[in-house]
This record gives sequence, structure tokens and C-alpha cells, in this order.
Amino acid sequence: MNDHLMIKELVEQVKLNCDISDAQYWGSFSICGLLLRLRDLYRSEQGLNPWFPIGSEDISAWLGEKENRWAAFQGRDYIELTIDGKRYDPFDVSVINGIIEERSLVYGAGYGLYMKPTFFIAQRHSLKKRAGFLIYYSGKEYARDIFASPGMSQGNRIFLRLDPLRTLLWQKFSESGEKKLSCLEEAFSRFNLRLGQTSDALLEEAFEELILGYADVVLHHELAEAIEDVPKWAEILIAMEDRAAEYYLRTLKDLIADTSDHGPLRKLIDSTDREILCLFITSIGSYHDKLYPEMKKSWNAFMSNGDWNVLEETRRLGYVRFISCRERILEAYRISKNKEEFLLTVRQAMCVP
Repeated sequence: MNDHLMIKELVEQVKLNCDISDAQYWGSFSICGLLLRLRDLYRSEQGLNPWFPIGSEDISAWLGEKENRWAAFQGRDYIELTIDGKRYDPFDVSVINGIIEERSLVYGAGYGLYMKPTFFIAQRHSLKKRAGFLIYYSGKEYARDIFASPGMSQGNRIFLRLDPLRTLLWQKFSESGEKKLSCLEEAFSRFNLRLGQTSDALLEEAFEELILGYADVVLHHELAEAIEDVPKWAEILIAMEDRAAEYYLRTLKDLIADTSDHGPLRKLIDSTDREILCLFITSIGSYHDKLYPEMKKSWNAFMSNGDWNVLEETRRLGYVRFISCRERILEAYRISKNKEEFLLTVRQAMCVP
């Protein structure tokens, strides 16, 4: 089988598993969240940049087709991927990537929020090695599901997905005019990006530079997650049947990575990279912010006095607190007699200052 036909058939298989997952988990998201994810998925499937306008008639027809497709896949099992006549478990990321690497492809699979199976296959942008990890930078995505995180890891492999990162940064760029934050204007102007400029080759070139610059932040988060990981945590997430508690546990894992000595906050503070740090701080989600309000308070103080030591002390103390929270959760999991008792403990232990 020639490479072109093999890639086309493999993409269709991955797309099928994406639709099976979406069919079973789309109801896990809020209506607003689902609509935003669907718009992003539409752009991805149509090969559109996030700044390209979408016609309402076009996306309406696509949504109708997607709903019909999902209805047909309710309860269906995920398919094995057939490559060069051999079948592979769709979650066997290591083996599959070993086979498709020579075709300049990258494949990712795992479990996202609410333990939703997530898949993607993309053009490989680049491949690097660092601290014992294989780091895949993915370019144009040929198939993906509605859950698309810019960074994900599995074993010694880290995947940095530039397409979802482009969408995330464009949303931040679009919001920058509304929030009127001078540091955001500084951050984007560093990459020759200004609100209102024409969507042309210069914009695309500037945005690519921004994406690759910010990808290093995502990389340090993923590296820190892998380094700080404890095996029991994945077991706890799988056993967790309460979505609010699961979201808390995932957020706690994120915050440990972000505040780790190996994480993005330490790197940005050490390098005194004010503009990229501003992008990072202003991208902190509302729930992360609720669990870690000290950082934004320190950031506001930093904007007045420029004292990097305050940020570093807040990072260090945050890490100590989040590790302590994790230890209490792990101990509760060890001694709890059943899931109900453990869940009650998790709810009581949610470490909000």
C-alpha cells in the first residue's frame, strides 16, 4: 500500500474513534463549553486558522452531519488501528508512533477530562529528546476529538500540539483589547502582533513565532507533571466517579506541575521573562485561580514594584501547600474502607485557601 493511501485510511480510523468518544462524552461538557469546542473542531476539520470567519450556514450543516454521526456511534467500541495490514490497540501510542514516524506523522491517545478517551493524528512538526523524554511537536492535525489540550504526555513521550495552542493564544490575543492589560499588549507587541492588523502572511508568521515561544511553557508544564507524578494518582483518577472531585484532583496535579522547581513558573521567573509570564498568569483558569489566588495577588504587586522575589516566594510556598494537599489525598485513599468514604474525604480536603 502506498503511503498516501495508508495515511488516508489511518486518518479515517482515528477520526472514527474520535467520533465514538465524542458521541459518548459530549454531554459531559456545559452547553457553552461544548459549542466552543465544536467551533474549534469545525475549524480543525476544515483546515481554518482561528482568525478565519465561519459562515453560519456552513457550520450549521456540519453540525447536523456531526449529530447524525454521533447518534450512529452511541455505545460502539473503539476500533483497532490497521497499519500495513497489522492491527494495533488504539491506545498503544508507543508502538504506533514507532511505525508511523518515518511518514512524518505523530499519533496521540489517552484519557482527558472526565476520563474521556481522546485521540489525534497530525503532521509531525519536529521531534526532540530532552531529559529522557521524546518530545513530539505536532503541526496540522488530520483528525482529533472535541477535547484538545495543547500538551499531553504518556510514559516517556510528551506531545506538544501546535494547532490547539494556536487557538488558545488567538483567544487570548482577541481578549487582550477587552481586558486592556498593558502587559498583554507588551507580550503580543514583542511578536509584532497588534489588534486590528490584517489577517495576512505577516500575521501568520508572527503568530507562528509566538506559538513556538509559548510552546516552551507548555513543555515545562508537561515535564514537571511527569517528574512530579506519583503512580497512585492515575489509579485515583480512574476510580473517581464524582466529576467535581475529579476536576479538583486534576487541577491539583496541574498546580503542582506549575509551581514545581521543574515547572514553567520557575523557568519564567528565573529568566525574568515578563511578557511570556503575563500570558501565563492571565491564562490561569477560574478554578485554578480559586485554588491558587496568591499568585495573581503577587502578580498584581509585581506589576507595581517589579519585585521578582515576591513571585518566586509565592511559587515556592504554593508548591509546598499543593504537595501537602496531595499527601492528604493519598493517605485518605490508602486508609479509606470504600469509595464513598474516600470521596467524602476528598470533598472535605479540597484545599481552598
